[in-house]
Amino acid sequence: MSSIEKEHHERPAGSAAATRFAELWEENVGRVHRYVSRHAEPHTADDVVAETFLVAWRRIDDVPEDSLPWLLVVARNTMATPAARPTDVARWRSISLVSHIWPRRHRPLE
Repeated sequence: MSSIEKEHHERPAGSAAATRFAELWEENVGRVHRYVSRHAEPHTADDVVAETFLVAWRRIDDVPEDSLPWLLVVARNTMATPAARPTDVARWRSISLVSHIWPRRHRPLE
């Protein structure tokens, strides 16, 4: 079992972490996407936003109460290190592991 899959199993959809993540998403996805859209190529914006929120999911206990600045730094770092981004297959697999807790109306990739 990969570390991502292990994290997924440790944090079921109804958990406090999942609830916090859903709230982070609701409150910040629009602003994070606008920020990324201003600083990244248009065809990569959704990927960078997804990576940003994947980091937030993995590190949910480290995300401060005022989460937007933290998320913007993660997004900036994601854009700054394209070589460190996972392959498309790994990215989509990672996203699929947390997508069940994203509110359907706000999923960036649908």
